[in-house]
Amino acid sequence: MEPIDAFIDRLPKAELHLHLVGSTSVPTVLELARRHPDGVVPLSPAEPAAFYEFRDFPHFSQVYGAVSCLDDPALVARLRESQVPLEVCPTSNACTKQVPSLDAHPLPRLLAEGLYVTLNSDDPPMFGTTLTEEYRRAASVLGLGRSQLADLAANGVRASFLDAGGKQALLAEIHTVAAGAGSPAGAGSPAGAGSPVG
Repeated sequence: MEPIDAFIDRLPKAELHLHLVGSTSVPTVLELARRHPDGVVPLSPAEPAAFYEFRDFPHFSQVYGAVSCLDDPALVARLRESQVPLEVCPTSNACTKQVPSLDAHPLPRLLAEGLYVTLNSDDPPMFGTTLTEEYRRAASVLGLGRSQLADLAANGVRASFLDAGGKQALLAEIHTVAAGAGSPAGAGSPAGAGSPVG
């Protein structure tokens, strides 16, 4: 069996935690909405402002992730039922003291609860990480196995704004890597497979 780092390097990943709405011009947000009409990108100039008028805590967690959702069993049940994708950024969460330390991060419990979790880096230069490094830390610090890492990668692809054909191709590659087949690290990967998708 290949070393876990080689497995992680070969695993296609999709970065979802990108600060587009709120830091991107309204015309750019509207162009993204035009390209991805089935997504959650606001469709009119008034919608970005309304998107940040939080209706309730679940809506807030939908926008910003839900590391603290485990404190509320009713919220966990609602998130499990709705399968809202949760953007989880362990290193950022530890650096910003949302969790006491990286090894205390609740990522394994979020997965055990059956929540729709995606793994992300948040702000790589600020937190000294990359998406690949987040996967390495999830394995080495949090004890996640290959199947859990592959599930996280697949969740990220499914929750992305990538077109259906692109999603299908990346999901097939994730399946191939998870099954232990495929090419060595770097060979045969689609361009941008480890890059933000969106």
